[in-house]
Amino acid sequence: MATMDENSTLDDLIAAFGGSLREFAEICGYEKSPAARGFEIKSRGILPVERWPAVIAAAKERKIRGVTPEFLLRIYTSATTAAAS
Repeated sequence: MATMDENSTLDDLIAAFGGSLREFAEICGYEKSPAARGFEIKSRGILPVERWPAVIAAAKERKIRGVTPEFLLRIYTSATTAAAS
């Protein structure tokens, strides 16, 4: 059972779901081109806000602890701050 904490990254979250970018994108709710969407999420380092509820629900289902709106916001904020620098 994985646990996300203040040091966890988007890569850690993807790994907790098995590491497949395609599978992670499917968990996020992408039906068209999930492999490409997974690559896009990883390369940008940003999980779109509208995908958070699906990820949080899937994490609960898979018993991945610490996946909360606050956790996802921290990842999102750090990625967007880095991109703006």
